[in-house]
Amino acid sequence: MKIASAYKRPGRYKEVKRAYAWGIPDMRNSLGTFDLEITGDGSGGKVYTVTDRYSFPYMENDKWQRGRHGFQVSFFGSLPALAQRSTNAALAALGTWQNPGGFSEKFEVKKLTGDWTLLIPQQFLADSGVDFAVHSTFRVSGEGNVEQDGEGLSHE
Repeated sequence: MKIASAYKRPGRYKEVKRAYAWGIPDMRNSLGTFDLEITGDGSGGKVYTVTDRYSFPYMENDKWQRGRHGFQVSFFGSLPALAQRSTNAALAALGTWQNPGGFSEKFEVKKLTGDWTLLIPQQFLADSGVDFAVHSTFRVSGEGNVEQDGEGLSHE
C-alpha cells in the first residue's frame, strides 16, 4: 500500500496531494487531495483513514483554466490522427458550457502536462453530478500486511 509507505507516523495530514505519485491513476483527477488520519491499533499496527468531500468546484477568475476537470486517457495519443480529430469533433458537438471561473469549455481530449486528458466541463459536472463524502479505512499490521476487503475495511 503506497499510502502506508509514504506516511508512517501517526497523526493527521490535511490536503494530502501526492496521490498521483503513488501509482493510482484513478486518484489523480478524481479524489485529488484528501485528508489522512493515522492511529495505532493497539497491537503494533496502524489504522489509516482517508476522508474527503468529492465535488466539482471551480476557481474564481480562472484566467489560466487551472480548475478544469478530467481524466487521463493515455491511449488517445496512440490513435490515428483521424480518430483523434473525429473523437474531438463528436465531443464538441455535445455543446459548450460557461465555467463560473470565467471561460467557456467543452468536452475535449487535450494533451495537458504531458498526459492526454478527457476534459469534462465543470458546469456539466455540477449540474449532473452529486457531491458525496469519501471515507475509507484500511489497517496495516505490525508486520506490514494490509487488510483486504471483507476483513475490516470500510467504505462510505
